[in-house]
Amino acid sequence: MKENLVIIGNGFDLECSLKSSYGDFFKNRISTELMDLFNEVYKIYLDNKHIEFVSIFFSSEIPLQIQGEQFKAYIHQDQYQKLRKANLTFWDLVFLTMGMSANSYWHNVEDNIRLFLDKEIDRNTNYSTIGMKDTSNEIRVNHNIRFCCILAFALLEEDRYKKSIDIYDFLYKELRIFEKDFTEYLMQEFQVRLPIYTIKFPELMQAILGPDSTDYLNDNYSILSFNYTRYYRIGGEISNIHGTLQDENIIFGIDQKSIRSDTPEYRFTKTFRKLTQVNKSKNEVTISGKDKLKKIFFYGHSLSELDYSYFQSIFDYYDIYSSEVKLIFCCTHFDKNRTKEEILQAQTLAASKLIETYGSSMGKEREQHGKNLLHKLMLEDRVDVRIIRPTY
Repeated sequence: MKENLVIIGNGFDLECSLKSSYGDFFKNRISTELMDLFNEVYKIYLDNKHIEFVSIFFSSEIPLQIQGEQFKAYIHQDQYQKLRKANLTFWDLVFLTMGMSANSYWHNVEDNIRLFLDKEIDRNTNYSTIGMKDTSNEIRVNHNIRFCCILAFALLEEDRYKKSIDIYDFLYKELRIFEKDFTEYLMQEFQVRLPIYTIKFPELMQAILGPDSTDYLNDNYSILSFNYTRYYRIGGEISNIHGTLQDENIIFGIDQKSIRSDTPEYRFTKTFRKLTQVNKSKNEVTISGKDKLKKIFFYGHSLSELDYSYFQSIFDYYDIYSSEVKLIFCCTHFDKNRTKEEILQAQTLAASKLIETYGSSMGKEREQHGKNLLHKLMLEDRVDVRIIRPTY
């Protein structure tokens, strides 16, 4: 049995010089020129009051070259071809549009998936006809969804959009394509950064464990990773929650909390995605036995609500209220635009929110225990937030 469990998120790989964030992926995927073109098309769409957009640009396979005072702008054939050759998915269109409309930060992929499914989709609407000149204006939907559907009608292959009747089936298939593209990007990035990654990984792990490990090659810890990368030259075991590059089974998903299994949104949850994976990881997700575990370390994870179900299961399993397990939240001075104190405060707030949210989930029988969980951990010296300093 391991005495230490280390939970790592994407911040770990970023600290090891791997450009693995969604922002890095989109920067590589969508050039400045393409972004400017997308912004221009979106502005044309808004200027022409949404409804006229199909008639102007996408009434057939190739946009019409329409000029005239009745229209404020038009799209050129070469611009249209650049959009087609970008090979974007429907989810790319959604993320870009959400970002431009200031509804959300478009790089937050999983959060935007949740928002889109929760607030924008009507399961009774036939979205595949939006983009057809004669029927597009008859369907009443959010104007941003209309914009994405019109572009999808014009830019995606016919069997991917125009022949799609079930919107959820279409979105699921598009998500699989998006995941494949991200996998290919990250595999290339990992190969390029591997030399420095192999240096920083063990030193960062050593800094996290501190005096609890005099040698990162020992086997007194296990790693639960929310990342897609694996590093084998260590003594501990590594489990990847969301798939690995090696197995090419990367998944993006939303938290299953508050989503019933009989709803169409459920197929986008991380639970469903894991259960239905064809290429499962060779190393299944495991965590240390509860009898010997002493400490849980956290590093590089945003502690986002999107993953609260995982943390709730872990905290339940180790019964952190009654056990002697200590929670240690680690961070580095990764952002030079913020002071160490500011980074420490932000990490403390995220950790406090996680623990308090877990406390509120303990049920009515333990309601009072849940309310004072954070204070109990503090009094028993079982929670700590610290800045670590790797030696590299």
